[in-house]
Amino acid sequence: MHIDLMIGVTRDEGSLLTELFIGHIYNITVDRFKQWVNKSEKLFARGIDVNKVTDFYLKGVNTTDETALQWAFYRCAGDVVMNCPTYLFGQQFARNVAQDDRNVYFYELTYANPVMSQVIGCDQETMGICHGMDIFYVFGVPYLMPDFFTAEDFVFSRYVMKLWTDFAKYGKPDNNWPKFLANNTFTIKDLNPLNTSRAKDSENNHQI
Repeated sequence: MHIDLMIGVTRDEGSLLTELFIGHIYNITVDRFKQWVNKSEKLFARGIDVNKVTDFYLKGVNTTDETALQWAFYRCAGDVVMNCPTYLFGQQFARNVAQDDRNVYFYELTYANPVMSQVIGCDQETMGICHGMDIFYVFGVPYLMPDFFTAEDFVFSRYVMKLWTDFAKYGKPDNNWPKFLANNTFTIKDLNPLNTSRAKDSENNHQI
């Protein structure tokens, strides 16, 4: 398989995706949490154990706090719909092409412009860094709508566009972005203008 691959997610994939596919979750309780897990199971993931999933995502969560329950469901939905499928696909792909010395890169966007978040219906305070926020930087939207972005956004977008175009040209975005699989370790790049070189151990940061 003679191709290179770049894949990624945003930090809080589940929040906006929940709104799009299930609707706004309100008056959430443990029982309603289970109902929504069951609903997501029918939509996206056949055969999951609702009770085991609920126990996993509510471990250590204050179940009397509606906000805490909401964030727990966002994490669950994000993993079911986007994080785990993307991660596991990238993981298997990286293993398959390792012998051919192909390049596989994985990122997690942990930064977003608050105005653009609102444009797509994502309140950062209650929904975090939502699905699709990387698109604004990849396609240079700060340069098309300059009044809505900060100086930092311009620098970040130029940086991201160079990563993507260099990857398209050379199969490698830059020297600071480690391959997803290297030395039997899976590493995810933290895509954030506040730290453009940091990477993190995916095994410790994703619920797989």
